Amino acid sequence: MYLTLKEIRHDKWKFTALGLIIFLIVFLVLFITGLANGLANDSGSAIKETPAKTFILQKGSQARLNRSNLSTKDWQKFQDKYHNAATKLSIAQMTIQRKNNASKKTDIAYFITNQNSFLTPKAVKKTTGNEVYVSKKLETDGYKVGDSFKDSNSNKTFKIAGFTNNESYSHSPVIYLNNRQATDILPDSNSFNTIALKKGLSKKSGYQVITNQTLIDNIPGYSAEQSSLYLMIGFLYLISLFVLAVFFLQKAYQYNNLVDNASLDLNVSLGCFL
Repeated sequence: MYLTLKEIRHDKWKFTALGLIIFLIVFLVLFITGLANGLANDSGSAIKETPAKTFILQKGSQARLNRSNLSTKDWQKFQDKYHNAATKLSIAQMTIQRKNNASKKTDIAYFITNQNSFLTPKAVKKTTGNEVYVSKKLETDGYKVGDSFKDSNSNKTFKIAGFTNNESYSHSPVIYLNNRQATDILPDSNSFNTIALKKGLSKKSGYQVITNQTLIDNIPGYSAEQSSLYLMIGFLYLISLFVLAVFFLQKAYQYNNLVDNASLDLNVSLGCFL
């Protein structure tokens, strides 16, 4: 312990530099890990924070919601078996603008489902007419309760009845619509993207069955985004291991020299004694 403290005092700048490098690497690892978790949550929180365990998609859709198109006939098969443990969901990524300001546009994701669906946040209350509940993320764009916005594609106007949590899909704030409201903005409101189930299901003939995490993993850009960030974290770990390896190899070399010198001195002393 004494020799260690003595060496640290002797080579304080070297040890300071080593400590600073390790500190910066740890800081970057924590920063990138937090960034990855934040982006993951921002990409799929509207799916992840629901009690849905399984999603039924059209066969051949490759776990992508925008490639899945189901009909009322498909819905009837699952509704008869699962009743309230099943619900329909359509997702449409579009753009909205302020009612009297066409230059202020925001990318959003419409979540179209029954108002009493288990996919709907608890904050959503029964609405009438064109009233909708929206993600709290829209507050950053200056929206507040009572404001009206217009769908840029259909020119349909909606009024904000309240805010949910920070639900988002593919980094876009979510707006919850019921089936009646969806008829004004979608060309075919009778079709939908997926059926969500509260219960687990491994497979179903004629359909693609996936978990909620698989659905999130296949949101466009999600996997590439996450893999890039975790690859950076892996490289930082390798850099830290390399720095520590060089330091300890140097110390091992000095230790071996010390042992060799001690052995030589011992042999000389024994020779003189004999």
